[in-house]
Amino acid sequence: MKRIYRRSCFLLSMITIATTISFADPRHEYPIIYSPGLEPAGIAVGQSVIIQFSGTISGMARAPENLLVEEVDKQNSSARVLGHLFDNGKNGDHVRGDGVYTGQLRIKGSVAGFRHFRLLARVDNREIVSSASRLWVTNYPFASTATEKKIIKDSVTGDEMYANEILVSFHEGVTEERIKNVINAENGHVLMVVPGLFIFQIGGTGKDTADAVKQWAASFQSHQEVATAEPNMIIGLNGMSPSNKSLKPTNPAQGDR
Repeated sequence: MKRIYRRSCFLLSMITIATTISFADPRHEYPIIYSPGLEPAGIAVGQSVIIQFSGTISGMARAPENLLVEEVDKQNSSARVLGHLFDNGKNGDHVRGDGVYTGQLRIKGSVAGFRHFRLLARVDNREIVSSASRLWVTNYPFASTATEKKIIKDSVTGDEMYANEILVSFHEGVTEERIKNVINAENGHVLMVVPGLFIFQIGGTGKDTADAVKQWAASFQSHQEVATAEPNMIIGLNGMSPSNKSLKPTNPAQGDR
């Protein structure tokens, strides 16, 4: 699990979640409202969970009293208001006036798939909207089902990875049924999923060498439903591969998440 968290931090540090709107402000070229943070970022099908939403804005001369949380479709339209976020130290907010609007809303995962949420601010009869963040509703486990792990080394690069494991992401819009078919076709099974990154940790058998693991990842990558597939590499506490000191340390910051 530590391995997945470090990888998650690294990938999250590369995600830009800001969006802009079309009117000017004296302090910025455009005011900005950032897409909402969701914690947790995934829930199980049939589960009803309190989700903490958070959001920040910049480039506005006067901060709004609250931000509206809207559920939208994947095109960021057809909005439905679910609730409000505040920066007053009350109503679910943690610290008054810290620039972070927070609040809790109960969300039920009725069916598998993605649900999309954005933020809206109303100031001086104008509306500002953010890009949308996704909540993953899934039947797959959020905690690893792996019981034993074997570390193997690439004989060419010296990089270390886990035997019989790869990390796979799928294109948005691919149903869980199609995902299941791809995984079954490659004789794999889901060990866990990382909801914030929508990554599957896939387990298998007979992949006891680095070459076998890399070939397995390449076979996954050949499916049109698959966005990325790669070995589950070992990353040290300093963000470097223990056998590749030329790699730069990863940034543990998770942005506005």
